[in-house]
Amino acid sequence: HTYKDGKCTTCGASCNHKGKVNYSDGVCETCGTQLEAEVKYENGTSSYFDSFISAIDSVPHGMKDAVTVYLLKDFYRIDDDLYLANNNKINLNLNAKVLSGNGKIVVKNGSSLTLAGGDIDKSLTVEAAGGDVTIEDTCSNIGNISVTSADSAVSIKGGNAERLSLAFTDTKSLKNVKLSGGKFKYISFNGSGTVA
Repeated sequence: HTYKDGKCTTCGASCNHKGKVNYSDGVCETCGTQLEAEVKYENGTSSYFDSFISAIDSVPHGMKDAVTVYLLKDFYRIDDDLYLANNNKINLNLNAKVLSGNGKIVVKNGSSLTLAGGDIDKSLTVEAAGGDVTIEDTCSNIGNISVTSADSAVSIKGGNAERLSLAFTDTKSLKNVKLSGGKFKYISFNGSGTVA
């Protein structure tokens, strides 16, 4: 096969990129396509995408098993809000890459997001809005973390955060927020009362 734009110029078949992607730059060695993400399921199957958003959207609703999404592009921007609201467990392996942008990753009820292995630029916000968020200690920089629901379980194990914003000040509402590592430039509380 000879490929152009990810398709064979003779038969029109799309390249499946399987086993041919260089993880350091995300380029398929067979067809030359710049890929942005790989989605890998616990049963070992995987798919490659030339769009990070398409990779996230491809995960079926209500998956009981965790799905790992590997970022393959060196620098990826999210300028519109990205909602994880399909009762999915997504492990986002940043693969030593940088996730940036002026948008938010909003983790809603029933979903969970674990971030590991790279940087989240200080302009990007990860919001726990009823879903669970874990930041592993393999993240160097973790941007802004916003907790807007007392039902969200949030665990920060490492990294340098620009800001941690909490919507509550009472101990009961903060019982699901666990800080076992990391450094925080700013911690802010919305609401009234005394920090417990």
